[in-house]
Amino acid sequence: MKKESVRRITASILVLILTTVCNLPQGGTPTPPPASAPTDYMIPPTTKVMDASLQSSLQSVSEDGVTLTFSASSPLLEDLEAGDVLVSDATQAAPYGLLRKVVSKRTEGGQVIVETADAELIEAVHEGHAATVRDLRPEDIRSSWFLPGVTFSEPGRAGQSIMDTAVLGPQPLSYSIDTDFGTGGRVKVVGNASLEPKLETDLNISCNDKVFGVCAEIPDLNFMTRIGIFENVSLNVKGDVSSFHKKIEIARHEFSPFTLWIGPVPVVFVPILSIYLQGDGELSSKLDYAIGQKMTLAAGFSYNSDTGFKDLSEASFDFLKPNPSFNGQVDLRGVIGGEFKLLLYGAIGPFASLEAGPRFRANPAGMPSEGGALWKAEGCIWLFVGIDSVKVIKLRYQKELYKACTGIASGINQPPLVSIQSPHQGSQVYQGEPVKLRASAMDVDGGQLNCRWSSDVSGDPFPINDCERGSVTFNTVGTRTLRLTATDPAGASASASVSLEVLPPPNILVTIDNPQDGGSVGPDESITLSGFASGGQDPYRFKWSFAYPTDAAGNGGTEFEIGSGSSLAWAPSNTVSFGGCEVNGFGRLILDVQDANGFTGRRTILIAITRIC
Repeated sequence: MKKESVRRITASILVLILTTVCNLPQGGTPTPPPASAPTDYMIPPTTKVMDASLQSSLQSVSEDGVTLTFSASSPLLEDLEAGDVLVSDATQAAPYGLLRKVVSKRTEGGQVIVETADAELIEAVHEGHAATVRDLRPEDIRSSWFLPGVTFSEPGRAGQSIMDTAVLGPQPLSYSIDTDFGTGGRVKVVGNASLEPKLETDLNISCNDKVFGVCAEIPDLNFMTRIGIFENVSLNVKGDVSSFHKKIEIARHEFSPFTLWIGPVPVVFVPILSIYLQGDGELSSKLDYAIGQKMTLAAGFSYNSDTGFKDLSEASFDFLKPNPSFNGQVDLRGVIGGEFKLLLYGAIGPFASLEAGPRFRANPAGMPSEGGALWKAEGCIWLFVGIDSVKVIKLRYQKELYKACTGIASGINQPPLVSIQSPHQGSQVYQGEPVKLRASAMDVDGGQLNCRWSSDVSGDPFPINDCERGSVTFNTVGTRTLRLTATDPAGASASASVSLEVLPPPNILVTIDNPQDGGSVGPDESITLSGFASGGQDPYRFKWSFAYPTDAAGNGGTEFEIGSGSSLAWAPSNTVSFGGCEVNGFGRLILDVQDANGFTGRRTILIAITRIC
């Protein structure tokens, strides 16, 4: 019985010793973890954590990471055995930290050479948890590269988040951009961009089968990572090139390492962020349009040893509606994106690509697939994520999380704007006398118009294909209607018409050359009335009258005498009293002429009397 009691006590003591040893830091005093680091961890005795003294004696690490050279021996080096896992925080000789399995060691000329192989994190840690959510700030960058024409600045916050601030960083990475994509100036991108990246990482290693406080199975791995970017972009794109496909890196940043602690074991991460511009498409004309966008993009994944991978993505966006200028067919996509890599002990771990930007399509003749719209702008977003970490945590995965375009604006074809200034509605002209055709025709969408004048009298000398200026002589008398029709490149048309009367040639032909028929005069505006006559016998007697108010065709009104002479100064208020401040009416200006033999002639024109208060 006494022997059995001794065996039980001895076994209990061994369990206590093993449990205590397995949770003690190895290799002296490592860099201390933060006070908030988890204390529920299990570290096997084969894990050797380099302390500050040993870190300083590490002279070099070979390019492939296999050979470690130390300047002198130490108790930890002397105790190293094949199969031990050597772990270190970032140092000058190992800027990405170390996680290596010992293969052999030797001493050469007072130096200790340790040959190593790849190690998995679950070999160094059997149980423990570490997590972080951190902003990637400008001051955390330890090295950068920029494309010529791209400058980096650190202004204040570019804008407020449009999503939960937990996905965003408080300080932007801001860039001024002026590049031609290497096209010799045929495509130009100018503007600025601000990005606010935030990194989320959660690492949990657990062991379900423990014997005497020692993990008796391969530990389970639960890993989560996500990168979020708040993006504020304002760019102007100009192009004149037939085919275009370019992706250029405009900036690359390597951030300083950050360390998560699982007990005494450092887990070293180094984020690398690349910013790029991409454009591709077809242009058959010059293009000028603005890109404006504010958005939050997040791409990531979680991994569980039992359930596998789970996608974690998020997208919220606000694209500025463009006001493009183009004169030919366009199909162009332009984006600004970020490629993110997270190095674990210097080995590639999680990676993600987040890009967003507009696709712009246009055709002055209309796009049948888009209901005849002249142009359409879409906001396109693409999120891609993966991990290639066979050296550290033995995971390989990649997936396109999100790829979609949403319409943000379109240019529906608008019919032209057409108006006729001469002849005016109700004008009287004479047979055989040239009549000026004056009009205004505009395509509000910026295209070239085709114009056509026509008459409802078949014998008139039409059509005349001139949008704004022309001349016609009528050979027959009577009333007719003239029509001007303008058609844009997409086939939309609009018309304006005016009716006039063609009279037989008079004995005395009277012409008013100022003001113009259909012109506008203020009530108190002094103008020169000017006219002349031909035919008949000199001298001529000129008499001016004014009929007011009339309708828009010059019908009706009371006739008031103005004065005599071929030319005289006159203001409408000299003849008619206009009550109130606002005036908006029509009047008929009349010039009667009598020659020496008593033959007479008359000319009337319509003028608008307008005053805005």
